[in-house]
Amino acid sequence: MKRALRLAFRSAVYAAAAAFYALLLGGLCGPPPALARWLTARDAVLSEPPRYIVVLGGAGIPSEPGLIRAYYGAEFGRATPHAELIVALPADGDVETSSVGRMRDELALRGIARERIRLETAGRNTHAQAVNVARLLGPAAGEEPTLIVTSPYHARRALLCFRKAGFRRLGAAPAENADNEADPGPYVRPRYTFWSALHFELYLARELLALAVYKCRGWI
Repeated sequence: MKRALRLAFRSAVYAAAAAFYALLLGGLCGPPPALARWLTARDAVLSEPPRYIVVLGGAGIPSEPGLIRAYYGAEFGRATPHAELIVALPADGDVETSSVGRMRDELALRGIARERIRLETAGRNTHAQAVNVARLLGPAAGEEPTLIVTSPYHARRALLCFRKAGFRRLGAAPAENADNEADPGPYVRPRYTFWSALHFELYLARELLALAVYKCRGWI
C-alpha cells in the first residue's frame, strides 16, 4: 500500500514538473505556429462577399472581446451593405438592456442599420448558437456565403459547429487586436512577451479541451 502511494505521489510530481517545464517552454517560444494557424482558421477565407455575417458575442459588452467582435462585425457589415448581421449571445432578462442588445447598439453606433441586425438570444454555447442561427435563417441559408466573426482561437471550433449545423459556405474573420504600428527601433524589445505567450497558451489549452468535448458530444 505504501509503495503504491509513493508511486502515485512520484508520478504526480513528475507530471507537475513536466507541465511546469512545458509552460515555461511555451512562454519562451510561444504556441506552435502550425497549431495556432489551424485554430485561428486562417485558411477559411470566403471567395465571395458574405450574405450573412454572424457575430458571436463571447463575453458581451462591456468586455474587450465583445467590443472587438462588434468592431470587426461593423467593418465587414459596412464593406458588404447587402449582408444581414446576426448577433448570437444569450439574453438575461430584457433583450434591450442585456449584453446582446448593447452589442446591437454598438453595431448601430458604428454605422450598421438596425433593420439589418437580427438577434439569436437563446444559445449558451457555440453548438447551440450555430443550431439556433440555422433555425433562425432557415434551410436555404446553408447554401449562402456566411462569415463568422469571433475571437482568433475560437474560430476553428465555431466553423466546425456551424458546418455541423448545415452551413456549407463558411469563412472566418478572427477579431483580434491590431499590432502596434509604431516602430520602436532596433534596441527596444516588448516587455511582456513571455507573459503574453503564457496567456495565449491558456487560450490554446482551453480550445483544445473544448474541441475534444465537442467531438465526444457529436457537436463537430
